[in-house]
This record gives sequence, structure tokens and C-alpha cells, in this order.
Amino acid sequence: MADSRDFLIGVVIGSAIGATAALLMAPQSGEDTRRLIRDRADDARARTAELANHARDRATDAAHEIQHRVEGLSTQARAKADEIGGQARAKVDELKHTAAEAVEHGRESVSRQVDAASQAIEAGKNAFKEKTTDLHMGLQGPGSENA
Repeated sequence: MADSRDFLIGVVIGSAIGATAALLMAPQSGEDTRRLIRDRADDARARTAELANHARDRATDAAHEIQHRVEGLSTQARAKADEIGGQARAKVDELKHTAAEAVEHGRESVSRQVDAASQAIEAGKNAFKEKTTDLHMGLQGPGSENA
């Protein structure tokens, strides 16, 4: 953009210097010289306006191109964010499922251990009863079974 502006300034300055030099070197009357200066100034103004319009058009085109690229990048960023969000949700769901399985496995393990402990307690009670019965029988003597 700075190059276009520098070029435009160079064209204007160069045109003015060239027109002035041509006028000063030309052997013409004052009226012809003034008319020639006006014509050259009008030409310089027209050329300057043309170059300014061209520069403005290029700047507008560049702005549209930048806007288009920004919109494209924004769309890509949103798509990537959605993709990453979807992956994150899938990973969270997977972790929830794994955690639920671990909790269920833990419950089953605790239940088995409670069952095993209950069976051991029951077996201990039965063994205690048998020993108590045996001891009781032993205290009554060998012939006291019928009594």
C-alpha cells in the first residue's frame, strides 16, 4: 500500500516538474503559456484522480480479500473448536463409562467379600455350636446321653 502511495506522489511530482520545465523552455507567448499550464494542470489533476481511484479500488479489493480470508479462518477455527469439543465430549463419555464399570466392579467385589465374610461367620457359628455341644456332652459323661 505504501508503494502505491509513493508511486502516486512520484507521478504527481514528476508530472509537475516535467510540465514546468517544458513551459519554461518553450518559446511561446504568455497567453499560450498560461493556456498550456492550465491544460497540463488539468491533465495532471485528471491523472491524479485516475491514480487515486485506482489506488482506492486496489485498497478496496485488498480489504475484501482480507475480510474473505478472515472469514475463512474464522470458519476453520469454529470447525476445529467443534471437532475438539466433540472429541472432548467423547472422551468424557468414555471416562464416565469406564468409571461406571469400575464402580460396578467394586460393588460386585465388595458384595462377594461380604458374602464370603457372612459364610465365614456362619461357619464359625456352626463350629462354635458343635464344640459347645461336644463340650456339653463331654461334661455330662459317657452314660448321660440317655438321661
